[in-house]
Amino acid sequence: MVNGLDVASGSTTYTTDSLQQGDIVSFFLQSDAICVLDSTVTSNAINMTVNPLPVVDAIATVVPIIGVIAIKDTLCEGESLILSGIGAQNYTWSNTVADGVAFPALNTQTYTVTGTDGNGCSSTISKLIVVNPRPIVSISSLDPDYCDTISTVALTGSPLGGTFIGVGVSGNSFSPQLMGQGIYPISYNYTDSNGCTDSTFASINILDCSIFTSIENEVVVDKILAYPNPVQNYMNLDIEFGQSTVLNVKILDVLGHVIFQEQFSQTGLYQLDLEQLLSGSYILQIVGDNNQRTQKVFIKE
Repeated sequence: MVNGLDVASGSTTYTTDSLQQGDIVSFFLQSDAICVLDSTVTSNAINMTVNPLPVVDAIATVVPIIGVIAIKDTLCEGESLILSGIGAQNYTWSNTVADGVAFPALNTQTYTVTGTDGNGCSSTISKLIVVNPRPIVSISSLDPDYCDTISTVALTGSPLGGTFIGVGVSGNSFSPQLMGQGIYPISYNYTDSNGCTDSTFASINILDCSIFTSIENEVVVDKILAYPNPVQNYMNLDIEFGQSTVLNVKILDVLGHVIFQEQFSQTGLYQLDLEQLLSGSYILQIVGDNNQRTQKVFIKE
């Protein structure tokens, strides 16, 4: 009996999920034996305590690569996520997530948490976490080297709409003439419509081209052919002299340091052994008595 009313009969057990706080449960037995003095008996009464289920919720906290921690359920690829349950005492998450511990959320999915309070009562709730990919960012149309006589180099980033940052950068342009010789790092930063950001970096190498100025008052060398270009191991020099002279042939790195040098005093076909040079861009410089000529050379592996 519940609150004095019959709810079940014919069994010594009673199962229900509808009891309310303060309900009184008891058991009534009536015997059919003829020898008993009293054929009925009532058990002790149980005053039921019914605890409410906990109201469980979940909080998603995003830990960005750069920036301030924020409470939100949408993040960018590479950011960390902290899932925390509230409304109970103990929490068990799906997908091997530990409550309140940061982890990398690699893709969009739903996480489920079960919260249990001090009375042992539990509730379950699900949380959808959206993970957006980062934009693919690049810098295009840059040469490895520029002369310091160039006034402006146009900078192009992809996707369009990002921002270039660096010394010597103004908007989408860079001024070698203003900055002078040296290596200048620049970055291109882009944020997409989801608020996801990525960056890429490049270096602009500015050469002191005053050391490559030609002297035009007398032409000493009639023909100089340097091939192949790019060079893998050896470069051929096909030289014809206009008159008797000595030619100094040099290979300079991007900073103007001489790293290879030979002299030639006769017309002919020569082979320069450049096998020991690292891959990259260099300057071939040929200097005569009153003449100087230069050519950019690329060394590849």
